[in-house]
Amino acid sequence: SQICNKGIIYLKNQQKDYAIKNCKYKRISVYDAVEGQMLYLKERQRDRADDFRSVMARVAKSKTTDAISDLMDSGYEGYLKEKHLDRGKVEILKILAKQEPDIQKFLNRLNELEEMIQKDFYSQADNAVILSTIHSSKGLEYDCVYMVDVFDGRFPSSRPNIFSRSKDNADGEQEERRLFYVGITRAKNKLSLFAIKGRESTFIDQLFPEQKILREQEERRKRLRLEQEAKKRACFKPFAVCTPRPYFSQQNCPEAVVGMKLLHEDYGELTIIEVDNRADKTIIRVVDSNGKTSSKSWNVLWEYNKIRIV
Repeated sequence: SQICNKGIIYLKNQQKDYAIKNCKYKRISVYDAVEGQMLYLKERQRDRADDFRSVMARVAKSKTTDAISDLMDSGYEGYLKEKHLDRGKVEILKILAKQEPDIQKFLNRLNELEEMIQKDFYSQADNAVILSTIHSSKGLEYDCVYMVDVFDGRFPSSRPNIFSRSKDNADGEQEERRLFYVGITRAKNKLSLFAIKGRESTFIDQLFPEQKILREQEERRKRLRLEQEAKKRACFKPFAVCTPRPYFSQQNCPEAVVGMKLLHEDYGELTIIEVDNRADKTIIRVVDSNGKTSSKSWNVLWEYNKIRIV
């Protein structure tokens, strides 16, 4: 009943029901019951029973990991893809199978885990955390809910993947939207949604549009700031690196002239409005772009490579 019409063996619903009843009341094997239903199929379809019998016989003699792979290759993989079903549980089974190669012990282990989960699920232990899929949480409620990976490409997904049941169409998107609604309404008091920085999240943006507006404003401010910094770098050429010397003679300085325009490393553009040539140094009076005047040592400016002539 659980595996019929899931890739490995196909029967019509009425044939499946008859096969199950025959197993129960005639006390025959599943294989014989399935084979009995082949009389109602076309001749080219009657080999299904033999194929089913051979697959199950091969699986029964395999190690657990090989058995899972064999079942996937025998049609179950195609069934999952066709129905866009979650393959994540299969991956978990494979991980558990590596730890328990014997099939019977593996099945016993699954039963133990199920009992442990059920027991812990209903316990009132402090700090209890329940890890669940949204599908499994339908009809349940929790005090606090944390939903992770709520970003475009993941949830909602942009294409079918092993973690999503969504189809790559509008119906699939609506299905995920309904699933998202189920997830957020599981919370009684507190809901936390986790996305990834730098990745858009359609669902979160629609739930909190004001946050999207604030984020877009911050991104615009950041973009403008970067553009302004780039313009400044393009207009301002860096000063050449020069090692200060302990003594710098006046003869090595270019002549300071009234009206000369300078570019100062710290004060920007300056214009010389007065020159005082002394015996040991030259003092210049300058005005900046804001109209503020100041006096500076012409020799020191050149000694420490603070200016260049425009």
